[in-house]
Amino acid sequence: MDPILSHILLLGAGIFAGFVNVMAGGGSIVPLGIMCMFGVDATVANATNRPGIFAASLSSTRIFINEKKINRREALVLGLCAIPGSIAGALFALKIDSTVFEKILGVTMLFVAGSLFLPLSKKSSERNSPLIYPVSALIGFYGGFIQLGVGFILMAAFKYLQNLPLVEVNARKMAITLLFTIPALIIFIVSGKIMWSYAIVIAIGNLLGAHISAKIAIKKGDKIVKVILACMTIVMVVELFRK
Repeated sequence: MDPILSHILLLGAGIFAGFVNVMAGGGSIVPLGIMCMFGVDATVANATNRPGIFAASLSSTRIFINEKKINRREALVLGLCAIPGSIAGALFALKIDSTVFEKILGVTMLFVAGSLFLPLSKKSSERNSPLIYPVSALIGFYGGFIQLGVGFILMAAFKYLQNLPLVEVNARKMAITLLFTIPALIIFIVSGKIMWSYAIVIAIGNLLGAHISAKIAIKKGDKIVKVILACMTIVMVVELFRK
């Protein structure tokens, strides 16, 4: 494919991924899928997508902080809990074959996304469950390893263990993703697995998409988040099991 056309496609994929990842999760399947279609190795595509995740997380987190949608102290603590797992996951990603995990991911997405629509108790005891801290560490491992769909898992954790409104869930999700993405990104850079010509274009797209999405999420609230979440779950699971 013509290099200019391939980069334009990846820019559009990055915009879409940044938009959807802030709203729900699973948006990274588009740039990853396109890179694989171009013949890029899955491990390299996984690494190449990380600068875009960092850019989107940074952009959206800044907006959510400015709009006072994030408890910065709590997000920092949870992010620090996730960092050791992220480091281990990124190192694991450099050695493991990702094909098997695509099927595991499909099952996980069905369970996690479906769980977000279940009615939750309003008891205050569920709002600050201490389980959120070890769970954050485990999520950090998954985020460092394969990242795709980690937004769904974070959203489920915050809904079940802290019972937050979805807009606040999204805000906290992006802040924590930003923190655990940093060490994983460093590992992938040092490993030399990142295709920078693709990574930069995807990152620019992610930055634009995340900026727009964060603004809409704040304005529209929970309803639009749930709609996009449901749509992305269907698309993501179908794509994973189609392979």
